[in-house]
Amino acid sequence: MILLAASFATLNACATASGPKPDLAGPAPDPLVETRTVTRNVCPDEIYRELPPAPVMGPGGELVWNTEGGKYLDAKVARGEAAEDALRAAQAACKEAGAE
Repeated sequence: MILLAASFATLNACATASGPKPDLAGPAPDPLVETRTVTRNVCPDEIYRELPPAPVMGPGGELVWNTEGGKYLDAKVARGEAAEDALRAAQAACKEAGAE
């Protein structure tokens, strides 16, 4: 019974506490919104992979040449050199951009 009387007195005191009443007719306060943008330059790990050493023909190695085989071999070498150039250019661009 005492607990009930104490809680009634507390509730009654909270309900009658006076304080400034908010102006509900006025404009609502602006909400606080914080936006952060972080930019990080990142290159994929494959960019930093080392190229294998250039192949070297061993002793006794021999290439047999014909026109079609020569065209194929020239195209294969040009393709590999283009890939190496692209990889080295990408490595340089990543380094220049300060990428991680």
